[in-house]
Amino acid sequence: MRKKHFLIFALFAALLLIFFWKLAILQNSFLSGDHREQQYPWAKFYQEQIRNFTLPWWTSDIHSGFPILAEGQIGAFYPLNYLFFLLLPAKAAYNYLILFQYWLGAVLFFLYLRRLKLSLFPSFFAAVIYLFGSTQGGYFYYNYISQKTVIWLPLTLLLIDRLEENKKWQDAFWLAAVFAVQIFAGYLQVAVYSVLFSILYFIGLFYFHRQAY
Repeated sequence: MRKKHFLIFALFAALLLIFFWKLAILQNSFLSGDHREQQYPWAKFYQEQIRNFTLPWWTSDIHSGFPILAEGQIGAFYPLNYLFFLLLPAKAAYNYLILFQYWLGAVLFFLYLRRLKLSLFPSFFAAVIYLFGSTQGGYFYYNYISQKTVIWLPLTLLLIDRLEENKKWQDAFWLAAVFAVQIFAGYLQVAVYSVLFSILYFIGLFYFHRQAY
């Protein structure tokens, strides 16, 4: 990875800080709509459980009791959930996880475009559009669980490109790992869409490359 790529990654972070500085300093938070009614209370309960080194099997705070681990949207096995909520206070973890995923989505999309041989500026410009586009915009009010899933799609496409070109088992392993992360993220519908699209992408690459030869 080139040094100027790290400058691009820093620019993504700077843009997020410029537009969302109140969220970064915890003056504001993602606590409207589904965030307030559902996602944040679940996240707070999740944090309490993992800090006691257990899983959120059951909560008595919903009706007569609820097997909250069975509600996939809590993302109990999503690695970034565990990292942020284990190390940070609940409000900070909630804000910073969402902001980090905005940044990570832009980084992965940028790297995928560079993999497609786009030059530096078009890749950066397209990634900025992705970062602030409608795909990401709905997370401020609605269910941000889909964000945890969809940001990994560019990485699956990048790995499929590498797999089709190099045919190395390592790329297949990491592709399977990313699919697992998408499922663990908690939004199964979007994860299924991503896997299906990735399969079609792989078939398309294989077919057109075969036709080229």
